[in-house]
Amino acid sequence: GTSSWVQKCKEALECGLQPVPEVIVRDTDAAKWKEPDMEKLVKIVADLTGQDPVSIVLTICSDTAEQGEEESTTLPLPVVSKALGKRVPIVGSIRATAGENRLGEETARFKAAGFTGALLRQDCIPGIQAKPSLEYISDFWAACIGDLKSTRSKSFNFRSKNNMEKSVPLEWAKYQKSVIESGALGDPEDSGPPPGFNPAAGDYQGF
Repeated sequence: GTSSWVQKCKEALECGLQPVPEVIVRDTDAAKWKEPDMEKLVKIVADLTGQDPVSIVLTICSDTAEQGEEESTTLPLPVVSKALGKRVPIVGSIRATAGENRLGEETARFKAAGFTGALLRQDCIPGIQAKPSLEYISDFWAACIGDLKSTRSKSFNFRSKNNMEKSVPLEWAKYQKSVIESGALGDPEDSGPPPGFNPAAGDYQGF
């Protein structure tokens, strides 16, 4: 239920993780959604978690396509405004099987609708059911990313966002500094061997 989902989001935040909710929408509903509907969706998620999500994955499912045919069906996309996309990245879920520029065309559709990015599912890998090996999967994604970087290197980038009240790296750096200053690790200026250290007698000083 909703309460269980909200609790998991809060537990993730307490552990220093950023939950990214996935919202599943029927194609009949997605076909009707406009910019205000997407803004309403983000507000609902934000009200439940207490803050804007770091991102939202939107997955559109077909009510009419047979199982296994959905990845080849052109699903309708709601419209995401530029202002909303800048505030909360909206990522579209893609299941089109790679080949004949299907991934390129599908990602272009999502971009034209205002989506910030795309989440490429396992269904994108050709023959995944026949070759479910880690080597085959890694080779496919390596080739995919390599092709993306070589053809559109200027637009290939990574975006990060952190809504945490405290910076985890900063807090960790402060903790390390406090431990060093406390003397728990010894005097940092004393890098020589301790008094009575005798390597000839078998004494060993580690790292």
